[in-house]
Amino acid sequence: MKRKDSTPMRTPLDHRRLAERLAPLGYRHVEVLETTGSTSTDLADRVRCGEDLPDMSLLMAEEQTAGRGRKGRSFEAPARSQLICSVLLRLPDVPVDRISLLPLLTGLSIVEGIRASADIPIQLKWPNDCVLDGRKLVGILVEAVHLDPHPAIILGFGINYDLQAEELPVAHASSIDLECARLGLTCPSREDVAVAVFAELAANLERWRRLGGAAQTVLPRYRQASATIGTSVRAFLPGDEVVEGTATDIDDDGELLVRTSEGTRVIRAG
Repeated sequence: MKRKDSTPMRTPLDHRRLAERLAPLGYRHVEVLETTGSTSTDLADRVRCGEDLPDMSLLMAEEQTAGRGRKGRSFEAPARSQLICSVLLRLPDVPVDRISLLPLLTGLSIVEGIRASADIPIQLKWPNDCVLDGRKLVGILVEAVHLDPHPAIILGFGINYDLQAEELPVAHASSIDLECARLGLTCPSREDVAVAVFAELAANLERWRRLGGAAQTVLPRYRQASATIGTSVRAFLPGDEVVEGTATDIDDDGELLVRTSEGTRVIRAG
């Protein structure tokens, strides 16, 4: 349902029903805030203060006023127009050098969940975005709260659910609702998208952990869903260096391989 100005009538998430649907997937602690600065900052602060939050704790917010992306970029959107999520991982059994795969695993899980629930052909843009025909629907930021004695990692992401054209923060953004409309599809509920994404995330994390953070639990499917591999790219590196070439692959550490006129360069997300 939409108002006269074409913006949707946005209903809140049902916290109790969402928690009931997520509990069998392993999310033992689920909170939904009406508004906050940043769910990832909130979760990290609580861990640093010694709060005994369990592994796979999930913090969501209907509105975020100081969301953070890569390189400190900030963003915000109308209340209830997104899925704003942060998941705490406690990783006593995964080698620290395998943590670099978590942004890719998170992105893959989101793509698989959105494809399953909305049936739109969303893809992965290395290293931290999910896109459709170049239009950004999802941003991801993975951060370490601490690495010792065991890593505590926060998977933060925001999914544009029903932002309308006039609400988009930039011209190259989009939302699930807009993409469903373009394709003549019925947009699923925000709750159903959330559950589908968290189901994929739980399954992918379980497999990744069980196999000690093995790259092969993530990379074959990531490559298939990649919108980056095979395209021309430009990477801006420290020291004002610019690398241009063709993205050819993603290595076992989650780094992008770029074929240039001078040979293959390895580009690390930063």
